[in-house]
Amino acid sequence: MVQQQAVIANYQQQPKQAEEVTSGEQVLRLLLGIIVIGLLGILLYAIQPSIFAQWYSIFGVGSTLAGAFLLIGGLLGFLFGVPRQQQTIERGYAKM
Repeated sequence: MVQQQAVIANYQQQPKQAEEVTSGEQVLRLLLGIIVIGLLGILLYAIQPSIFAQWYSIFGVGSTLAGAFLLIGGLLGFLFGVPRQQQTIERGYAKM
């Protein structure tokens, strides 16, 4: 009983740590960072011409292509990632 009270008192005295970031949140942050870097690259490439219409056109086509490839990659990842995850869970290899 005394030991339990000591553990509880020790737990209460410890400062609360910031919430831990899950691996899913880390992946989303990384993906968002990659998207922002890619859009900045497209923007830097697009501002080379001095005429605004060309700049706008280059940025529009580049960002549209980037979005299309992002969508294709997401769909392919979903298509092939979900069945593999389901097989892992059914076999009992999932981490708990």
